[in-house]
Amino acid sequence: MVDAAIVDEAPVNAVGGLGLLHFSVQPPLPDGLQMEERNGKIKNVPGTPIAVSPATEYTVTVTDSADPLQTVTATFTLAVHGNLAAALNQPYTTQALNEPLTAYAPVTASGGVGPLSYDVAPP
Repeated sequence: MVDAAIVDEAPVNAVGGLGLLHFSVQPPLPDGLQMEERNGKIKNVPGTPIAVSPATEYTVTVTDSADPLQTVTATFTLAVHGNLAAALNQPYTTQALNEPLTAYAPVTASGGVGPLSYDVAPP
C-alpha cells in the first residue's frame, strides 16, 4: 500500500555460492523502495512506497564472490495498491412515502484492492 512500510521482506532467498553475495533487481523498484545489495531485502527509502504501481515482474540477480563469478536469477511480482478512500457525495436524500425510490449512492470509494464491498449500519 502507498504510505505503508515493508518490514524485512526478502522476495528471493539465496543459498550457496562463495563469499559475499550481491543482490540486484531489474527493473528498478517503485519509488520509495529499494533492494539491499547484501541480503536482497526490500526496504523503504526514504520511508514508504509513495505511488501506486501496477503488478510488475521483477528479476533479482544474485552474484557470489567466486572466481569466476557465479550468477543465478529469480523473479517475483510486486504491486503497490492505493489506500482505500471514501468520499461523501451527498449527506442525505429525501424520499416521499409511497413513491418509487430513486437510486442513491451517498458514498464513492476508491483505491484498495477490489472488489470493494459496502455495508450500512444500522441495518
